[in-house]
Amino acid sequence: MKKIIPILLLTILLIPTNVLALEETFIKCGSIEGLPPELPGLFRNVINLIKILAPVVLVIMGMIQFFQAVLSSDDDRISKATKKFIKKAVAALLIFFVISLTQILIGIIDKEISNDKCLSCFIKDESSCTKYTETIEESEKQDNNIFEKK
Repeated sequence: MKKIIPILLLTILLIPTNVLALEETFIKCGSIEGLPPELPGLFRNVINLIKILAPVVLVIMGMIQFFQAVLSSDDDRISKATKKFIKKAVAALLIFFVISLTQILIGIIDKEISNDKCLSCFIKDESSCTKYTETIEESEKQDNNIFEKK
């Protein structure tokens, strides 16, 4: 039973979602075309997950070390654990705020230097993505042109 679950998940992921669709939507990012529309959202989710989980893990690790020191009743170990906990809490805050500040700055810079807002698409919000639709016949023609050039 345990072996069946990963196989089912893998087959669900490999099944094409728009088999019957005549048009496909893609994202254009600068000169790169043909990016799946789910990619910016996935990238944004990974960044936000790191932004939240890294500080939480650091604080929990620091708390565990601190509680172990308190349970040992050793004053030297408690002072060392307190210093380590403070360092981990500061690192957690830095991780959160550095990523947040980077997202804000990229949004500002991308508006100023770029017309396609590619960075904002991946970092800030999906509304700034440049989307285009391509019919299946067009994509097949492009594939054939690639093979003919070689």
